[in-house]
Amino acid sequence: MRPILITVIILFMHLFATAQSWRVYYDSTELYWGSDWKKCIQLLEKSLPIVETELGKNNQNYVVLLNDLGLCYNYIGNLQQAESLYKETIALKKDILGENDLDYAATLLNLAIVYQEQNKTKEAEEVYARVLQNYAINYGENHAEYANIQNSMGQLFLTAGNFSRAEPFFKKALHIYALSYGKESSYYATALKNLGNLHRSIGDFKTARKHLSEAAAIHKGLYGENHPAFAQSIGEMAALLQQMGDYGEAEKLYIRALGIQKELKGLEELKYANTAINLAVLYIKIGLYSKAKEHFENALPIIRSLSGDNHINYATALNNYANYFIAVQDLTKAIIYFNEAIKI
Repeated sequence: MRPILITVIILFMHLFATAQSWRVYYDSTELYWGSDWKKCIQLLEKSLPIVETELGKNNQNYVVLLNDLGLCYNYIGNLQQAESLYKETIALKKDILGENDLDYAATLLNLAIVYQEQNKTKEAEEVYARVLQNYAINYGENHAEYANIQNSMGQLFLTAGNFSRAEPFFKKALHIYALSYGKESSYYATALKNLGNLHRSIGDFKTARKHLSEAAAIHKGLYGENHPAFAQSIGEMAALLQQMGDYGEAEKLYIRALGIQKELKGLEELKYANTAINLAVLYIKIGLYSKAKEHFENALPIIRSLSGDNHINYATALNNYANYFIAVQDLTKAIIYFNEAIKI
């Protein structure tokens, strides 16, 4: 949800038209929000200098526009620009709102996620810790919002391969979700899924399968078998089975997940594309190259469109595509796609 813009009354008529022009630009972003981030960027970049001149950088309207501009750059995958804008927003919010304000924590969280997406583990950890301090004050340490950050920190360390540090965060989140929502909730299932992926990463397949099966059962009970949450769960189980060498069962689950995810729209369509990439990688493994290529060609444009040309998710997909060309012995194309991935 976007923050509410504060309306400022301009008393002098000769300032009114100029002051309102930034508001027109800002209001126009609502037409493109979620569908055309580059157009939103154009409008916000036109409005910001006007707000700075008329109202000053310490005005909350300026801070809202700056934060929204950071979000837009984040969504198109320009993480360095998003990082810069979030940092500026945080500095202003700290002065205006103070470090204990939840809106201040919201931009801290955005910055932590951007660091995480850039694999800046140390920086992300430091910012997540500041969010935790804020949430402990505002919510308490047994609140679901506090658990969400615990969960995010677990994901941070899981991605970084620091499994011993990831596990306590996932277990803490699981405990809080059980208290807050119960053991049949989607939150609890998500935490179980994360623990399952952790055990998969360390080769403890038995425990991983137990957690992932329980998560899938909860999602099935809550939403039925045609829901994206259930599709995500069985997709995670497919990844486990693939790692265990059970390619036939893994393929069945990937195909089942894709059948559910093909109806997703907007940013959620990324889940379909990521599952398609995972299935393509499986097909490379078992030598079904034509099927692998088909799924790569379906998924890559979606990932590029929704994540942007400079996003790590797109780079990973390109790297996997390069591996496909190695498998079919087309080294020229493999080098092209490896180089594209490396540039990102």
